[in-house]
Amino acid sequence: MRPYLINLDQPVLMVEHHWRGHHLDINFVDDVHRIPQFDIESVQWRYPEGDYLDLYGAFQALAASTVRPVWGLDQNNPWLLLNRVLRLAAKYDLRLADHPVHQTTIEELNHRIERWNALDDFHGRQAREAHYRTIPSAARRANDPIRYLRDMAEARAVSVTVPELQGLLDRGPSAWEALSLALSTDGFWTAAAALLPDSQAMALTARLALARPGVEAFT
Repeated sequence: MRPYLINLDQPVLMVEHHWRGHHLDINFVDDVHRIPQFDIESVQWRYPEGDYLDLYGAFQALAASTVRPVWGLDQNNPWLLLNRVLRLAAKYDLRLADHPVHQTTIEELNHRIERWNALDDFHGRQAREAHYRTIPSAARRANDPIRYLRDMAEARAVSVTVPELQGLLDRGPSAWEALSLALSTDGFWTAAAALLPDSQAMALTARLALARPGVEAFT
């Protein structure tokens, strides 16, 4: 059980539960309508009514392969919103680069991240640590991890958050293929550090270690 915040100030209680071989994330929140951050993830399936509500056009977004923010990009932590964009792109096989809506979203979020001043650990270190977990897990989830990493590179999705990784992705197919073979989060960052020059590898491991106190840097 752990606390979480959405929309900067909406508390959510998250409970992880294993049931019949499935891993479930169960969330408790006072205002369920504030949960979705993007339209494509906003369907509410209701029990025991056995129906659903599509208040923000989730099915239309899915058909158009386009995601738009429900509340605007200034209503939440930009690190967490970028995480959602990366995860949704992997889950629904969405293009980030060469897509005007998604490219604009990424550029605006990166601009906000550059100016972000977190007032607590959750919106600062924990959000960054979640971002460093999101990148490898999204790549693993994608139908085509190599294409997904290429798309991230062309969209410059991590140019602000992890510039060392952005530079590595910019190298092209050899880097995408090497990173796509990683089977875990630590394996992904270890592979990235191994592919970088020593100075950049040290900068990357220091960046990751700041978000993971008590954990040794990747080598």
